[in-house]
Amino acid sequence: MRRPLGSVAKVINGFAFKSGGFNQDAGHPIIRIRDVVRGMTNTRYVGDVPEGYWVEDGDLLVGMDGDFNLGRWKGGRALLNQRVCKIVADPGQLLPEFLFYVLPGYLKLINDHTSSTTVKHLSSRTLQAIEIPVPPLDTQRRIVARIDELFSELGDGEAALARARADLEAYRKSLLKAAVTGELTANWRAANTPAETGEQLLQRILADRKARWEAELKNKGKRYPQPNRPEQEKLFDLPSGWALASVNQIAEVGTGSTPSRKDPSLWNDGQIPWLTSSCVNTTGVRKAEQFVNETAVRAARLRLYPPSTILVALYGEGKTRGKSTVLHIEATINQALAAVQVTQEVVPVDWLRLGFDEGYLRNREISSGGVQPNLNLSKINGLAVPVPPQAEMVEILKIFREAMDGHAAAKSVIEWASSDLLLLRQSILAAAFSGELS
Repeated sequence: MRRPLGSVAKVINGFAFKSGGFNQDAGHPIIRIRDVVRGMTNTRYVGDVPEGYWVEDGDLLVGMDGDFNLGRWKGGRALLNQRVCKIVADPGQLLPEFLFYVLPGYLKLINDHTSSTTVKHLSSRTLQAIEIPVPPLDTQRRIVARIDELFSELGDGEAALARARADLEAYRKSLLKAAVTGELTANWRAANTPAETGEQLLQRILADRKARWEAELKNKGKRYPQPNRPEQEKLFDLPSGWALASVNQIAEVGTGSTPSRKDPSLWNDGQIPWLTSSCVNTTGVRKAEQFVNETAVRAARLRLYPPSTILVALYGEGKTRGKSTVLHIEATINQALAAVQVTQEVVPVDWLRLGFDEGYLRNREISSGGVQPNLNLSKINGLAVPVPPQAEMVEILKIFREAMDGHAAAKSVIEWASSDLLLLRQSILAAAFSGELS
């Protein structure tokens, strides 16, 4: 028998607590949409608290914006904020555990059929109208027990995959560290004597850069701006024959801007790719989601960056800040990105990108600012980059690419197995609610 959710459970919408009372240190824990799935919060609220908006461990919550996720709260007593709702099952008709298993499929169906140009929204009225199967309580208990049993077995496999995924990420980090410290080529150095040291290579790069600058007519009579040395003079012990350079010494760093959104003439019929910091979450930029036109390029003085430019996120929530990617198309960018162009062919773009990847966490730590720390062009310019002899640099990249090919193959196997387990979970739930597990 199917019943509307609103007839067997109470849907309680969150309260519009004033954002001015949100903080990280004092007050009551408060649940926001981003906290629903993980079941805990780092945000607190100071201010008046009306009755009826408390959440306890085990309560079922639904995010009313975005992906309409369902979660079971485990973060202790907390406040229910707006755009999050709590579902309280009628104990005489519906087990919360049964609802926890049955509801996600319906939420996904609603999400898949909800169109939106920005963020999708779910109303409590739509939620209450969902017709869910409501078998007798004894049947619900048997279904829940069987699902728990089968999911426990799947959980062991998922835990093993999680460990494998963590081991693979640890291997990637150790490989990056071994690359930039020369550990990967210790045997190569013992068997090879380069014709030029890393320090000699760096001085050649700097001399050539100065000569090219002075040869440009626009710089006649001007004083050459010497690139600064790295701010981090000591990263780790470098092999004999290696040097330490700043990004500013081997590359040019620029940024972009955002043309006025209030002026449609800057965006209409745009064909020039315009990128934001979200692009760093791709392995390489081959397409854009937003475009500007030639008028915008002139009005905002945007610079078009060529393929092989490294893009680094200057700020952004979560893991974005400090991440990097490489352009495979010509594009312009906004002010949340730094564009790094290697000025000498003797330093491969892949080498500098490898340095950004290895120093990701370290680079995030040098961010400045308050609630949301940021990087800036000055800090990017001052980042330290190891410079080995050119021949050794080529050898390191060769060894690294071969190792990462194996890493990618192993990662694909893990993701395939994870997808297989997800399909098994879905098939178990489908069997449960078609009466096959009761």
